[in-house]
Amino acid sequence: MWRLHTRATPPRHVADLHVDGSDFPWLTAAFRPLAPYEEHRPLFVRLADLSETEEWEAFDACWSELNRTLALHTPEGVPVADFLLHVEDDDSRASFRWIDEPAEGPPA
Repeated sequence: MWRLHTRATPPRHVADLHVDGSDFPWLTAAFRPLAPYEEHRPLFVRLADLSETEEWEAFDACWSELNRTLALHTPEGVPVADFLLHVEDDDSRASFRWIDEPAEGPPA
């Protein structure tokens, strides 16, 4: 199971992602938000809106904010360097991709 945590000290567990499919390079997952997710939900909504309207500079800024405040952890508990996570409107499903090395922008 993949986990989303805050980068704060101490980190807070934000959500669980149960991977159930893939469309390389994307993984698809059941998304199980926990109480701390509500604090971060507006960033995910904004990211989706900016993607839809193709406002890429603002999208990059929003993505950077997500990666500054949240960390995606592999099933082994290791945080990835960078990730892009799309959460569906009803917060039940997500798709994501990740990379091992920091990127200058969202993973392509």
